[in-house]
Amino acid sequence: MTLEGPGELIEKADDRLAPPFIERLRRIAGDGVLPTGAPLPPAAVREEVAEHVARVKEQGFTVIENVIPPGRLAEIREDVVKAAGIIQAEWDALDTQNWLEHTTPGAPSDTPPGISQIAHLLSLAPYFGDERMLGVARGLLDPHVRIAQCEAVGGTIRPPNENRPDYREWHSDWPHDLTAGPHSGSIAQPFLDVTMALSTVWYLSDASPQSGGTWTVPYSHRDPRNPRGALDAINQQAPIPGEVQITAPAGSVYVQDTRCWHSTAANPGPTARIGVVVIYAPWWLNLEFSRGQTGFPGANRARVPQETFEQLPPSVQALVRHRADGQIDEIADAKWFVSAAAQLKQRPADNSHVRVDQRGRRS
Repeated sequence: MTLEGPGELIEKADDRLAPPFIERLRRIAGDGVLPTGAPLPPAAVREEVAEHVARVKEQGFTVIENVIPPGRLAEIREDVVKAAGIIQAEWDALDTQNWLEHTTPGAPSDTPPGISQIAHLLSLAPYFGDERMLGVARGLLDPHVRIAQCEAVGGTIRPPNENRPDYREWHSDWPHDLTAGPHSGSIAQPFLDVTMALSTVWYLSDASPQSGGTWTVPYSHRDPRNPRGALDAINQQAPIPGEVQITAPAGSVYVQDTRCWHSTAANPGPTARIGVVVIYAPWWLNLEFSRGQTGFPGANRARVPQETFEQLPPSVQALVRHRADGQIDEIADAKWFVSAAAQLKQRPADNSHVRVDQRGRRS
């Protein structure tokens, strides 16, 4: 049996599919184009992405270096510090009673969501669509990925002169965070051996023991226990044998499976450590729950204002379209192509050649 390529599928589609569908196929089926319609990265980039994907699968994390150009770091770092102050002020301005009411089970579901922190991070946000970062996310999650959370307020911005070498706050990240408010346990232990999302830390300062680089425990993404597990004998505030501290130059991105045990670190250095957390998720992951109905600044339900969306490059617009004002979220073009290929493929006369053994392996 001869399998048809994209060109043959499109020609055959002329009398089977609607014209808009065919045009969509033409856009994504050309040479040097990914199933999503994006240009195919250079071979060197594809090789690097494959290495990062393999590293996350094996040990639970990796570091992509030189994502943010050195010449932009000082400006972006300053912007993030200013943004953190604005975001914190917005958060503090929330009515306390309202906040408590809407972060408890049974709270009204029609409460307006918060505004995504991306709205205040426009000098950094374009890099969220870096081709290596997206390549790793797609390789581990799905061709169609989204940004679930963006946080500049939190443990990644640490003050200087913290002489606490044993400081730890071990945890896994959403959707595997066991203390994420009323929806904790929506994914229950033991976690399935599936990469459901990726946590990333965008280092705007050098990460090292001298500045408080992220602590992580290699291979913990496949351990059935969890530092915050109610029945697991783990002290989430104490060092763990085998832990490592990330060392990476400013402009790098730490990427981990959200199941991986990790902790922010105290910063013993003389200057503040600046970073931003972004969580990437596949299209199929439910983003409709987080820490409360309002969606604290940065959480899943936080919306992206239209004026912010219009200032983002297309690669990043595709990641936040599901939360952008006035936009309609669509499944990736890859799904359209797979659907067409399934409808139009050549079929053998019978299935006498198909065998599936007891363990589901192809034979």
